Amino acid sequence: MNVKQVINKRDEVLTNIKISTPEKLAKYLYTMGLVIYLIANYLRGTMIVNNFGINIVTMTYAIYLGTFFVLLKVILYDDFLEWEYLAYLVLIILFYSIGKQAKDFDLFYYFIFIVSAKGIDFKHILKTFLIVNFAGILITGCLTGLDLIKNVIITRVDSPAVRYSLGAVYPTDLAARIFFMMLAYFGLKNYRFKLPEYISILALIILTYLITNTRLDFLLMLLAFIMIVFNKQVMSALEKIKPSYIYLLTGGLVFVTLLLGYIYRPGNAILDKINSLLSGRLFYEHIAFKDYNVEFLGQYIYQNGFGGGFKINNYFFIDSSYVRVLLMYGLVAFIAFMTILLLVEKKFIAEKHYGLLACFILVLLSSVIDQHILEISYNIFLLALLADMNSFKEQED
Repeated sequence: MNVKQVINKRDEVLTNIKISTPEKLAKYLYTMGLVIYLIANYLRGTMIVNNFGINIVTMTYAIYLGTFFVLLKVILYDDFLEWEYLAYLVLIILFYSIGKQAKDFDLFYYFIFIVSAKGIDFKHILKTFLIVNFAGILITGCLTGLDLIKNVIITRVDSPAVRYSLGAVYPTDLAARIFFMMLAYFGLKNYRFKLPEYISILALIILTYLITNTRLDFLLMLLAFIMIVFNKQVMSALEKIKPSYIYLLTGGLVFVTLLLGYIYRPGNAILDKINSLLSGRLFYEHIAFKDYNVEFLGQYIYQNGFGGGFKINNYFFIDSSYVRVLLMYGLVAFIAFMTILLLVEKKFIAEKHYGLLACFILVLLSSVIDQHILEISYNIFLLALLADMNSFKEQED
């Protein structure tokens, strides 16, 4: 029995049990799975972990449950060509194997959610993402205010400014989360705002900076704000640029990020200046390249970060998403990852979703300095690859 016969048999069974609204049920299954996974992924980056009975075991079971619901949606309702089923299955098995090698399964789970997003309204996905994250920040903020969880408070060596995490494991994580939420909101609104919204967004950017004192995220937020202020000019420019140039710029951005980390040497005036501007990230990326080869199918890299505000010795953490994917997941996964990035861009360009493309470009810029591109509770935009975009066409028309 081939794949087509299996699908026909499945549809026959579903018809016999009189499921009259398969689209709604498929949406419910995916939404349920996505919400559960978003919550688990969100909690992982907060001080709620190891409190209230929430630990790595409970979060793992939540991830399993969320993944089960979206896979059930695929099994019951999705139609793929035979080669697609085979290709997705091979990639899922490959990413699982790589995850075991790296002891990190973010790529594996993210890919499952990408595949299972087929036919789901991407606008609905963005709304779900925003609701879960807003509720999460509100709850963690309240728990911090009540002293039920730790508020990580730190200062810089070169600045007297006090930085607060409000329940996140580190102030930069809170700033990054707000930045990604802003992008999701911008994409949802297609970069069209009224004056009160401009004022509110600018106030949020300033408030985030005052709380977290994260300079690079602040600059990214300001860039995002400038893009919405000049949205007509930005959308016009994106429409006029040849797609091949956008793909080349994306590849160039990733290549330069990797190259700078690889060639960095303390004592080089230019590279030291870039390293300083990137808050020391180049130094640790160079250490990663020096201590670890680029493996074919990934490897485990021990990292010791400042998350949680604990005093540690021998700090070592790879912040850049591109360096992390290449070194932790290996060359094969890196090629697959880059292919996904370019395919998402291709989809936005082909369907003329320039507002979403602008958001995605900011995601790519952010990933030069942060590690969140494969964490769904931060970056939701990769789910657009197979999701339904018709609601955005109606909005743009």
